[in-house]
Amino acid sequence: MRAAGKKLIQQQMILRPPHPRNMHPVTKEAQNRMTQPPKPLEFKLQDIPANQTPEQAMLPLGVNQIMPFSILRTHTGNLPVYRKYNHNRTSKRTIIRHIEGDINKFTEELSKVVSNAEIHVKVGRVEVNGLHKESIDFWLKRLGF
Repeated sequence: MRAAGKKLIQQQMILRPPHPRNMHPVTKEAQNRMTQPPKPLEFKLQDIPANQTPEQAMLPLGVNQIMPFSILRTHTGNLPVYRKYNHNRTSKRTIIRHIEGDINKFTEELSKVVSNAEIHVKVGRVEVNGLHKESIDFWLKRLGF
């Protein structure tokens, strides 16, 4: 009885139309860029075996195609993808290090993975606005690194 009454009240509610937000042009451009449909990836991704032990999951799958860039693992065997928080956690970035080869091709492929988020190329690293560590780790793992 209560659920039926609640549904009736919800059907009778008059909702006001959404108010168009006046966004800053830079914010509007970033929103438009990040909501575009993703382009297809250029390099083929490998399938990750289903029944892996935690030790096997840490090992790289092995690159099975020629790519213009490569990612070196850290001395502990991890992928060099890190989160960085600045300014009392209001600025969040993802950092990728140990990149060798064609940085431009890497950033082009990376932008497809991180939904066209803003990418900054620095000396020795690439920084992406936002927290994308899990998706970048998964992408690099499936590329074979």
